[in-house]
Amino acid sequence: MDRYDKLTALFKETKKSGKKVAIFSHSNPDPDSIASAAAIRLLARHFGLEADIFFRGKILHPQNKVLVSVLNLGFKPRQMSKFKRDDYDIIIFTDVAILKNQNGGYIDLEPDIIFDHHDDRPSKKIKFHDVRKIGSVSTILTEYLKNFSILKKGDKTHSRVATALFWGIKIDTNDLVSEDTTPKDHEALKYLNNFVDTKASEAINNYPKPDYFYKCEKMAEAHRIIKGGCVVVGLGHLTLEQSPAISYIADRELLRKGIAISFVIAVVGDKILQVSFRSRDINLLYGTRLVSSVFNLKNFGVRRGVGGGKIPLKFFYKNYKEGKKINWDKLFSEVSGKILRARRTLRVLRT
Repeated sequence: MDRYDKLTALFKETKKSGKKVAIFSHSNPDPDSIASAAAIRLLARHFGLEADIFFRGKILHPQNKVLVSVLNLGFKPRQMSKFKRDDYDIIIFTDVAILKNQNGGYIDLEPDIIFDHHDDRPSKKIKFHDVRKIGSVSTILTEYLKNFSILKKGDKTHSRVATALFWGIKIDTNDLVSEDTTPKDHEALKYLNNFVDTKASEAINNYPKPDYFYKCEKMAEAHRIIKGGCVVVGLGHLTLEQSPAISYIADRELLRKGIAISFVIAVVGDKILQVSFRSRDINLLYGTRLVSSVFNLKNFGVRRGVGGGKIPLKFFYKNYKEGKKINWDKLFSEVSGKILRARRTLRVLRT
């Protein structure tokens, strides 16, 4: 019995139960997480099942907001307080690496099904899992939609889901050039192109940049240190809604000539220091070791060449209290110094 037959059998059993399917994506979902959740819902409906999507946090990045808006996916967060386990026969996790992301914050839930492309070790209790080393979860879900011949030309809902999957693959594989990209990702993108809403796709591609992106670019000019192919940038104090600028600037800094790895840090709200890193010709293991050694982090989001984490300000200030004023220049000097010193140490260990 192949994976498609196994999933079919599970969905048929759920149909008999008369209960719904609950789909969980990771906090502050990105295009891959959004698209894969929407695809699973479409897949469930194909088998006559009702499915609800849950996620913690908010959709923060302006491009992700545009994607959800123009595609009208109905991707609205459902409050966990309204989740009742007895209403659902199956719980599905998508793009939620259980080990590295601490169950995506859903620590009280045990999934029945997992779709993921992160390095993970599903529990033996899980009924079905499709976890592969591949560019995106959207690629995996595209294979299921293709196998069951679900997508139809001219159907608006199908076009919207296909467009979301198209962008899920594009973003997570960095336009098919990331090291994690596989021939399967190329095949999926080619297949989805038959159903993509080109007008909506253009709107997603040309999403309006918020003013705070440009303000952060100016801040980066004043707080940037470059040494030996490594750049460290500080963006000062940001609100939670402005935090997408951290990854945006990290991507931009990696484009600089001679830069192999970029780090961008900022104080978000009054509780945490958020860090985002991007690497070009340095492998992921090196980047994650560097971040771990500097901030003593055990769990943070990573994929090849991309990573990030959140560090409580208490890590830097023993008696820190929320709302306490932080000397940003002093903090940036301390953190950037730690990153550069740790990089020199690890570089010596690698040679």
